[in-house]
Amino acid sequence: MSNIVCVIDACSFINILCIDDNDMLYKSMLRNVRIRVCETVIKEINVNFIHKENLNADRSAVDKKLGELRGKCVYDSQIESACGDDFFENVKNNTNYIKSNGEFYSNALSLYLSHKENIRLTFLTDDSPAKDEFAPFFSRHQIGSIISTADFLLLLFRLDKTLTKIQMRQFLDALLKVYYADVAGLLDALRKISSEIDTDRKCRKFRKKGNIRKSLFELVKKLTDHDFEGIETLKNQLSGVPKLNEQFEKFSLVFDLSTKSGDNYLNRIKEVQNNIQNDEVMRLDFS
Repeated sequence: MSNIVCVIDACSFINILCIDDNDMLYKSMLRNVRIRVCETVIKEINVNFIHKENLNADRSAVDKKLGELRGKCVYDSQIESACGDDFFENVKNNTNYIKSNGEFYSNALSLYLSHKENIRLTFLTDDSPAKDEFAPFFSRHQIGSIISTADFLLLLFRLDKTLTKIQMRQFLDALLKVYYADVAGLLDALRKISSEIDTDRKCRKFRKKGNIRKSLFELVKKLTDHDFEGIETLKNQLSGVPKLNEQFEKFSLVFDLSTKSGDNYLNRIKEVQNNIQNDEVMRLDFS
């Protein structure tokens, strides 16, 4: 059994399924790390994978993997039984994080496991805003590290000697395409809605709000330039427009790229590709 424990978030699990046509990554993940998941993340996967056409086309395969994932779930009731009914409220107060989403419960699960098993572990998420929010909490409690799917693929490449450089390049190319496709889809929708706000009589009240039009223009420009810094803030400023909210939900993956630091996840994916292709990753074989 692997000594590496990985708490996985919904966005990363869905991304792995999206880029893994033959289940090679999925099987490698189960062989080489001990996956743990919270119940909220399982619910989010069940709701959000329908937005991915290639996954929605094969519902039975996804259901089978979700069934296997449930066997690795640590339920809230288990944690509360061990740590008290106020555990999650205490974590919320310690993080100053107000959302009760999969990222929050994964963060709380990470704290619980690090104490219960006396380990440092990995939290796998592609949600950059959540990573920014929880990094101080992880550091303060010395829980371990927060990594993206790109870095997780790098870990699997180091651990699993059956994975080749060519396969890893293909997986990382596919991961880039997932984000590029969602950015392109959201841009098309925003440009259409922007045009409707200018011409549709039903959107008259939004035309009067100059800040709405300004924020929408800025969001379109940032996405066009692949500049993801602050796009979550712009999304929140536009949340009063129902048509926009529908698109924000459909292409929610795009807002996982939002950062406070200006770091670009797409660039990180390319960096990992270069690390592997240039033989910069040492793989020790003790067989």
